Parts: sequence; structure tokens; C-alpha cells
Amino acid sequence: MAAMRHAIVTGGSSGIGYAIVRQLLGDGYRVTVIALDDAALKALADSDFDLSRNGDLRTEPADVSDRNAVERAVQHAVADGGRCDLLVTSAGIGGAGRFLELDSTEFERHMSVNYLGTLYPVRAVARSMMERRAGTIVLISSFAALLGVYGYSAYAPPKYAVRGLAETLRTELRPHGIRVACAFPTDVDTPMLAAAHATMPPETRALAGSAGRLPAERAAAAILRGVRRGRCRIFCDRRSAFLARFAELAPGLIRRLIDRKVRSVTGSTPRLR
Repeated sequence: MAAMRHAIVTGGSSGIGYAIVRQLLGDGYRVTVIALDDAALKALADSDFDLSRNGDLRTEPADVSDRNAVERAVQHAVADGGRCDLLVTSAGIGGAGRFLELDSTEFERHMSVNYLGTLYPVRAVARSMMERRAGTIVLISSFAALLGVYGYSAYAPPKYAVRGLAETLRTELRPHGIRVACAFPTDVDTPMLAAAHATMPPETRALAGSAGRLPAERAAAAILRGVRRGRCRIFCDRRSAFLARFAELAPGLIRRLIDRKVRSVTGSTPRLR
């Protein structure tokens, strides 16, 4: 009988990560969730999933912005669940606000959680994957890593960094048998988005309002489908895939459309001196 595949999912106690965990359990994976030691993780540990009869669930509390804590959590996960076949880095924080109105600590917090909180788990599993020349790493970035979005000056730059990390690792780890993919979800109906919406400037709401919200389960299914198909860039719906391609082909037009939407709210546009 083949050994059960082991997936490690950071941030798997809520949002997209939680939906990915449920689907992996249904696919028969042994899943270890690394997330903050909070009520959401405790609820996950106490859950009795119907799907868990096929898979196996473990939890490891850790702050992904703490390198030592992440390394310990991965060591425990591997000791209990076996080698990591699939890593999904979905832990992250959201939020929005105008650049000069945000406290400086917000930029530091986003970089620590959204970028370093992605880097540390990858570093913790990559060497073992390289030694056995097998494994898949999926980094969850954001559509905000493809376009400059008003109000996301703290959130978007670390997501751009995640995108750059994924593109670099894809070329560096591919010769060692490791597949690296990066997902670019748009607005997904999660607690993180709900919290971010409360802090959004009107201009950001106007830009996001026409896109709609994707159910987390649909986003998770699209990400895992992209992994199975060997995609290195994964979009969660056709609309976002089209917009991403359009932004690459006509970046000037996209910027003009964004500026027009912002002006419809502000009524004016800053002039350079």
C-alpha cells in the first residue's frame, strides 16, 4: 500500500488555507496545519471533518514570522507525519489604508508575516525535498502583486516579493525535481478580506467593488487543480487570468483605467511639480 502523502499548510485554520486543508483531506492527504495558537486553530484541532476519514489532520501552533518557531513546527510535523510532499504557504494578513496615514509598524508587520512568513516555511522544507529530488511548493501571493492598487502600499509590496521569490525558486529548484507554483487570488470571501474591507479607503473599495468576491472553496479548488496540472502561475478564475494577461500586454491602458476609477471617487488627481 502506497504511503499517505503529507502536506504542510501554513495559515490553514481559516480562509483559503482552511478550504485547501479540507480538500486535501478529501484527497487522502495527511495534513499538518501551522498557524497561530488561537481560537481558530483550536477549533480546527477539535473539528470532526466528514472528509478526515480519508486523510489525517494534525496542527502545530506557530507564528510564521518567527523563524525558529516555524523551523520547530516543521520538524514536529515531519517527525509525526513523515516527509513533506506538498507545502502550501497561505498564512498572511490583510489591511488597507493610504500610504501616509498608515503607521510605520504596519509596513514592518506585513513584510514580516506576508513575506518572511512565506520564506521561512519554504526554507524549512526545501533541503529535504532537494535531497530526495521530489516535492511541490505552492506560494499564495495575491492579484495585488500584479497591479499597483490604491490603498495597498503595506499589503502589496510583500506580495510582490512572494511573486519574485516563487519565480526565482522555480528556476533554481526545478533541476532538483521540486515544482514551485505561485497563486494570485483576487478578492476571496474570507475573514481577512472582511477585516481589510473595514479599513479600505473609498478609492480602494471602488476598485474592488466591480470584481466581486470568490468563495474560498472555489479558490482552493482552482489552486489545487493548477498544482495537479503543473502550472507555475495559478489564477482562481478566468476573469483574473484574463486581466493578468491584459495587464502584461497593455500596462499603460490598465494604469489609465485605474486612475480613472480613482478620480471618480476623489474628483481630482495630484499634479507633479
